[in-house]
Amino acid sequence: MIQCAEKNKRFNSEASRLESGLQKKQDEARQRYQELMSKDQTYSTKAEMERDEAELRDLMAKLQQMQAEGEERMSRMEAEMLTEISKELEDYLIAYNTTAGFDYILSIQSGGQIWVGNKGLDITNELVTGLNARHRAGKGAK
Repeated sequence: MIQCAEKNKRFNSEASRLESGLQKKQDEARQRYQELMSKDQTYSTKAEMERDEAELRDLMAKLQQMQAEGEERMSRMEAEMLTEISKELEDYLIAYNTTAGFDYILSIQSGGQIWVGNKGLDITNELVTGLNARHRAGKGAK
């Protein structure tokens, strides 16, 4: 479905952006870590050494927080995307079934719990074609 592909493209783009930002921060943290570790502490005071250690701990904590926030944001975006797709599909199926008049429309996934015995009853292609047409018409109206 076109709409799914577009949403997936936006999702992947955002994931790449977040990953890139995290990678940049990790590189900066690694560089700072190397600077602090290669620092000749022969003449450093105890306070300076403690400050450097505290800075290292802060760097690690910030990186972990960024990673956790990124993962949480991606999970939230994925859930929102799946909810939007499900809602769009449900709305279309309601409209579709006003003329089709089926008692049941089952969702079938590869490896799922339902197998199609009569391929003539499989309306998947008809639904995908209709959803794509509806999506194109909606984009044209905007």
